[in-house]
Amino acid sequence: PNSQYVASVKRSARLIIVDPATDTRILNIENSDIQRKISDSQASWSADSQKLAFVVQSLSSSFKLIYYIDLATKEVVKPPIPRSENTFQSIGWSSDGSHIYYLDGNQFFSYNLQDETVQMLVEEEERVSRVSYAPDYSMAAITKFDLENNQQTHIVDLNTQQTKAVINGRVRDRLAWSNDSRKIAYNVRNSGNIQVLDLDDPNSTPFVVYQLQNQESFI
Repeated sequence: PNSQYVASVKRSARLIIVDPATDTRILNIENSDIQRKISDSQASWSADSQKLAFVVQSLSSSFKLIYYIDLATKEVVKPPIPRSENTFQSIGWSSDGSHIYYLDGNQFFSYNLQDETVQMLVEEEERVSRVSYAPDYSMAAITKFDLENNQQTHIVDLNTQQTKAVINGRVRDRLAWSNDSRKIAYNVRNSGNIQVLDLDDPNSTPFVVYQLQNQESFI
């Protein structure tokens, strides 16, 4: 996030972390070192750029796991996150680096690095389809469906795991955060309208900033 390091995966066999300012190789991890294939997607840096979470796959099965690297110690950590046959998606961090967040199938989880516990952040019967992290890593917007296929968008505080429903109804595509992480913009399904929600005002209602039908914009 602070452009201090660059991480790259070469042919699912090697993860390299480089300091681009000095062109110095900080870390080089071979799949033979961890006996896993290294995924070339779904890697995620912590806010302070000192930890990198990434996905690996067993050499002999389809099971996936989440690992992370602590650059302070150069240690590759295998946290006790249950392995999965699904593809782990939407991996993110809390702003203080104490939690890893991820989608396993259609369920949204947090992993606490301090006490090594995993917590499901939605009801078991609910399905999460999208996760969008705020630029400052303080919150995430998750889009989920209940058993009746009703859609809601919730804001999750990534430091406390508390959730709050902010949008009822269908939203198209991924939500977009403002640079200061205080507003979210989204496309209302079947209307073509782009609306913005101000998270600083608990009494605010979404306001339309663009109407597709007559191509009017509001600032």
